Amino acid sequence: MTILSYSRTGNSDLPIVLFHAMPLSATEWRPVLGLLDGLDVITVDAPGFGASPSGKEVSAYFHAPSPALDTYVQGTLEILRAEHVQHAVLAGNSMGGTLALNVAATVPEVTAAIGVFSSSIDPDPDPAPRAALIEKIRREGAWSVLEGWLNTMITPADPPALRTSLEQEFRTVSDTAFAWVQEAMAHRHSGAPALALSAPTLLVRGAKDPQTTHEDYAARAAANANTRLVEIPDAAHFTPLEQPAEVARLLRELFVAARG
Repeated sequence: MTILSYSRTGNSDLPIVLFHAMPLSATEWRPVLGLLDGLDVITVDAPGFGASPSGKEVSAYFHAPSPALDTYVQGTLEILRAEHVQHAVLAGNSMGGTLALNVAATVPEVTAAIGVFSSSIDPDPDPAPRAALIEKIRREGAWSVLEGWLNTMITPADPPALRTSLEQEFRTVSDTAFAWVQEAMAHRHSGAPALALSAPTLLVRGAKDPQTTHEDYAARAAANANTRLVEIPDAAHFTPLEQPAEVARLLRELFVAARG
């Protein structure tokens, strides 16, 4: 039994483990999963999202005194043990990519490949903006922040149906769950050690992503021969939802690279 909710599509010696963006759930990967038939994929719900218990409950389960990404990492490692996973491709979007990097750094021996889709790699350079954001969520609610994300995290060229579905999901986000994951992200380790591993690594960003820069990703790709940079045109931050076919193609390529 595991504290975090997850699902698995197959049973192989090399699953792909996918982590979602905040404030979504593992269903973010549903459009991609439909294009990954034949592959063994594990998707995980973050604390407080999908079918996983609240961040407070997960923190208590791991005896963590406060929200931290390490708690999410420990929940993921529990899943890998429960599923007897010896090697895996670890990939995620946004917070999920940051989580994948932290898991990879914790268990490099399990890490067959890493996929980072529009994710922060280093800790916040200045804690003040996120602290102010958390305070705004507590004072005014999650929607007070997420309403603006509809104009920045996807592009005007994305289908109106995507904007509508995101708005519906954003309006249901728990204030406490959103604040918890924001705090967890504020207390995270750098993903840079994972990028130094010998595992094949893919850095992917939407060309219109407001949260990452071409310069940062390009410099990191240039620093390691095992790291590849791909930019997806006409996409912003939620690449699995905006360009599922391209994301699925890239994950298949990463899986092949992991196989060697």
